[in-house]
Amino acid sequence: MSIQAVRPETRVSRLVVVASPSPLLRQGLEQLSRVDHTLVHAGGCGRKQELFAALARVQPDVVLLDADLPGMADLELLRDLLSRYPDLGVVILLAAGVEDTYLGRAVAAGAKGFVLRDASPSLVAKALCAVAAGRSWLQRELTEKLFHDHTRATTSAPPAFEALLSQRQSQVLGLVAKGLPNREVAHHLSISEKTVKAHLTAIFRKLGVTNRYRAIHFALSGELTQPASG
Repeated sequence: MSIQAVRPETRVSRLVVVASPSPLLRQGLEQLSRVDHTLVHAGGCGRKQELFAALARVQPDVVLLDADLPGMADLELLRDLLSRYPDLGVVILLAAGVEDTYLGRAVAAGAKGFVLRDASPSLVAKALCAVAAGRSWLQRELTEKLFHDHTRATTSAPPAFEALLSQRQSQVLGLVAKGLPNREVAHHLSISEKTVKAHLTAIFRKLGVTNRYRAIHFALSGELTQPASG
């Protein structure tokens, strides 16, 4: 794959550890610093023991964790990782055919970002930077898959969260769940991007979540945290 350098948004360095059983994949991802100069490759690991040794040695900001690693099928490795390093940002690298329930289970286990193995280096870099900065990241194709899988699986009445939201807020959340960025949501509903952001802020408050990814997860699964009143 060709790699083109882009100007970093900030000069803050972010240490990245890449964990994958594939030597070729680890080698390719070592070049992420050429895409975003704020990313510093701090180690590549092919096994659980190597991963924990690297974490103890370099204390990275974010880990790119291949779903093919042993212990990732049932997410035992992820839970073990975050029990020891609860503030660590984790981005999971997924195959295109990921099972429909995996994303929701991984979110519940503490993962903050998801990208596909065939994603461009610039997209992987964006995901790592977002998660290292405390935000969530979900590649658009995965958002659409999550939405469609839950839509096919849901045959009962609409989830209770809809009673908490206004009609416009439900429309905004539905479009966000399909993977649309704020700009496209605004265009689709003929409102300003600022208004979309205001609706999302209200949605987060009502659902008791802190970001759009958690809102999507709760909306599609019908789950709720303790919702705010009003």
